[in-house]
Amino acid sequence: AVGDASFQAKCMEKFADFRAQGKTVVIVSHATETMRSMCDQVAWLEHGRLLAVGKPDQLVDEYTDSTHVDRVTSVDGSTRWGSGEATIERLEVLDAHGAPTTAARTGDQVTIRITFRADQPIERPVFGLALETLDGVYVWASNTRDADYVPDRIVGAGLVELAVPRLMLLPGTYDLHASIVDFTTQHTYDFIRRSARFDVDHGTPRESGGIVSLGGAWQNLTTE
Repeated sequence: AVGDASFQAKCMEKFADFRAQGKTVVIVSHATETMRSMCDQVAWLEHGRLLAVGKPDQLVDEYTDSTHVDRVTSVDGSTRWGSGEATIERLEVLDAHGAPTTAARTGDQVTIRITFRADQPIERPVFGLALETLDGVYVWASNTRDADYVPDRIVGAGLVELAVPRLMLLPGTYDLHASIVDFTTQHTYDFIRRSARFDVDHGTPRESGGIVSLGGAWQNLTTE
């Protein structure tokens, strides 16, 4: 559904009404989470060829897995700005073994690594990360000043990492933005939008939809 959020919501409601009435609705989309929530069967088409037909969860996972191949996480071609005294050379998502990856599962341990270079001494720089869905929904952000992890000074090549003990994102594709700013956060040395992209597949806990997992537990069922 193309349009503002209200129009899209009305479209989804109408599709749900048709579905409840037993009518057939054909949805053609790259929005994989819409496929999961709205469809009973999905067909995977590539370059005009039918590759597979099956249940939404299984086929969407297979499609997502196929896009992991040759996913580039370098900053080349990304939108960036800043004064340039310090620059981000690379942004990587690492798995639990420390290997670069473009795919994880809900509940996985991951690390986000910023590799940087400062061509001159920078006093008290602040490193930041932000996360969005592919359609621009702002999910999360963190920086080293808020975390009380500000270095006194950087110069030359280096790296800094954010450790995530459990990735509480639900299945989808996410873009990471990275930045280096001064301690006031008013001066930007380097800011790169969409400097890395990664996919999240079903893991533990397995929940029904949305963006984040709350890790809740059903309990205390009572009846009359």
